[in-house]
Amino acid sequence: RTNTVTVTQNFTVGVGGCVWECGDLLRRFLVAEQQDVLKHTKTMSTISKTTLPWTFLWNQTTAIELGCGTAIGALAAAAAGAKAVCATDFAHVLDAVTRANAASNKHLGCPVALREWSWGNEEHEAEIIKWIDDASTSGSANTRKTKAAKSRGDKSRTSADLAPQTLLVLGADLAYVPEVFDKLVACLQSLERASQARGWKFAFAFAHRPRLPAAEDLLLSLEDIFSYHDFVSSSLLDKRYQNTKYAATTGVRIYTSKRNTPNVLLETT
Repeated sequence: RTNTVTVTQNFTVGVGGCVWECGDLLRRFLVAEQQDVLKHTKTMSTISKTTLPWTFLWNQTTAIELGCGTAIGALAAAAAGAKAVCATDFAHVLDAVTRANAASNKHLGCPVALREWSWGNEEHEAEIIKWIDDASTSGSANTRKTKAAKSRGDKSRTSADLAPQTLLVLGADLAYVPEVFDKLVACLQSLERASQARGWKFAFAFAHRPRLPAAEDLLLSLEDIFSYHDFVSSSLLDKRYQNTKYAATTGVRIYTSKRNTPNVLLETT
């Protein structure tokens, strides 16, 4: 199968119908993360460093994209090999652009689920939590292969067996309506609690370009509630950003739970 992602834009939808630069940066970040993990596992060496703050394998990762629009982040996670992926946005955005993109990328091996999520809506949030529960008992084709091997009596430990389950939340260009910043933070806290309740790791990969002064308040809130792990500059992900005036402040910010257990090395056998 091919991991090529095809994305169609719909400009009649407004801001949610097109791929913004931060969406492309998020895609590039996820591809880079995948390549780093593959580089280590192919040599069967000790996995010690990835961009994310712990030993991490895609087939142990459940990904949820917030305010997905075209779902380029969710689709990139599916292409990278995530166990389960969900794209969330307003219903009219899902119907106008996201659904078609999910349908045209079924070849990725991990179908992208769609869920309506208007931040602050408790019913929508409950549906997302239910999806997480359902996803934890199903999984992608890669996960099913691992389970099949175990059912045949293969008891050897693999990287996937030892790696922690991860809930990876994705977001790109979410900081342009200050009135909903508090609701966005509340959604992230809800997802963090859901991951902790299941004994999973939690991370938020946030592709961000400062577009208005109030966005700084959101970043401060995130740093107060979560651990600010790292910043991957746009110029590292795309050479076209080198020497631009906003390269130093545009990129992917990585937040984790303050309750995540310390990073450990994972040895493959």
